[in-house]
Amino acid sequence: MPSQPSQELVTFANPYPQKNYVIAMECPEFTCVCPVTGQPDFGCIYIIYIPNELCLELKAIKLYLWSYRAQGTFHEAVTNKILEDFVKACAPRHMTVKGDFKIRGGIHTCITVTHPDDKIPLAYTPQTSTFLSFEQPPVAMPSPVALANQAMSHVHTIFTTHEIGGRPWGSYEVLVDATDHKVKRITVLPGKRLSLQRHRHRTEHWVIVQGQAIFTLDTEEKKLYPGDVASIPVGAVHRIQNCGDIPLVFVEAQRGDYFGEDDIERLADDYARG
Repeated sequence: MPSQPSQELVTFANPYPQKNYVIAMECPEFTCVCPVTGQPDFGCIYIIYIPNELCLELKAIKLYLWSYRAQGTFHEAVTNKILEDFVKACAPRHMTVKGDFKIRGGIHTCITVTHPDDKIPLAYTPQTSTFLSFEQPPVAMPSPVALANQAMSHVHTIFTTHEIGGRPWGSYEVLVDATDHKVKRITVLPGKRLSLQRHRHRTEHWVIVQGQAIFTLDTEEKKLYPGDVASIPVGAVHRIQNCGDIPLVFVEAQRGDYFGEDDIERLADDYARG
């Protein structure tokens, strides 16, 4: 039976989750419908991401993009929706989606969106933008290989500036690493949770940025939402679980005299870590 368009995205396990590498895709035949005129809109969708635990399967991406062929949507809406759906499906460490649409009414539109919001878009800088001039011939977009090479220059800057690591439950990024404090951005995948643990050398303060969580402190549990803060004294038993259907993101501020991994005493762990 012939394939049919579908909004279902399929993933597979990242074969190298311990590495920070770039996947770049170019989809030059993207089509949707202008919601104002009902006329078809044509463009190229660029997808560049650094995977975490999951990668996106290519046939599913093809069928997903096909599903927009008869759908009325604005350029801004469809580009953001693609990013949202892809992030929800695979929870990448970093992702950029660019919609480069054909000229309509003398206007060339390019939309670039990034996850997380505060990151530099992968590969796309003002030097690689492709806004066209009527006095100049069209500028060809770089190939996926060229985009990947450009992206790696950004990745080198990102990952030499901040330590980023994968975990069975998601990922973390070290934002500040000083002698008396450390700050991390932590992402927990839907349905996952950190180990039940305690520390002997540091206090921690968690600020929820995105999603919702079940927070355990000693014998008490409570729900946390964006903007909520949880404080963990030295020696307190604690855990956090993503109880929502989108990645949970929170900022962890540690204060103390030692921040090594061996200061994590795991009392219970879903992944059989000591």
